[in-house]
Amino acid sequence: MVECRICFEDGLEEQLISPCSCDGSSKWIHGSCLQKWREETTCQESSKRCEICTAHYLIERIHPLETFIVYNGWGVCGELLVSSIVSMILGGFFWSCEMGITNYTSIKVFQLESLKLPYLMKDDNWLAWSYYQGLASFSLSSIIFLILLLKIHFNIKRKYVYYSKIFPKLILTIFIVNSFLFVLMFVKISGDVTIISYWGLSISMLQLPYVFYYCRSHNKIIRKMNIRNIGERVLSVVNNPLNYIEARRFEIEDAV
Repeated sequence: MVECRICFEDGLEEQLISPCSCDGSSKWIHGSCLQKWREETTCQESSKRCEICTAHYLIERIHPLETFIVYNGWGVCGELLVSSIVSMILGGFFWSCEMGITNYTSIKVFQLESLKLPYLMKDDNWLAWSYYQGLASFSLSSIIFLILLLKIHFNIKRKYVYYSKIFPKLILTIFIVNSFLFVLMFVKISGDVTIISYWGLSISMLQLPYVFYYCRSHNKIIRKMNIRNIGERVLSVVNNPLNYIEARRFEIEDAV
């Protein structure tokens, strides 16, 4: 008598399927028994392939797998080094442009003329250096982060699930990326430009690395979403619906 290889019951109450290349008494199994086994197993490979014949399952999914993985970065030390070098080059470029071409346009944009910042920076190179380092890092990290968010948004399929998981890290990264603006806000409120000297350079070293931190968080969440997206059921190789038109509304994961 044909019976399920897990619960040893027949196919009267639930139809038996043949999800792999096994033969004989191991060929048949209840779809619910197999699904329960796949959900409880701690081995990721065991949820994708048969442990006996090692054939991959054909998995029918209502929710497609997420495939948009972004660059992880160069590690914390590498990111700090790259961020420092890029900020130094770009900050020096901004400094020279502001003094010779644009006539301190950024200070006018941030409405800091009342603090006489251009005159103070002429006598205090460290103040000028900290300001333009912070400005360069803020500009670069803001542009990169905005492009990253747009690319992620248009490539993520299950947006609600993704944003519910990434939301705390998203808010934290937005805060870090815009931290230079908060420094300028405190400067404007307090009237103390030395705040820029203390914090401008420090935060410039954190903004771009935090964008890479967000990239790593994104990739980790994508992996978790895919692992938990087990699927509705494993298809039977006897009645393979890959040839049927109605199967197109599902994503069929073939890991081979």
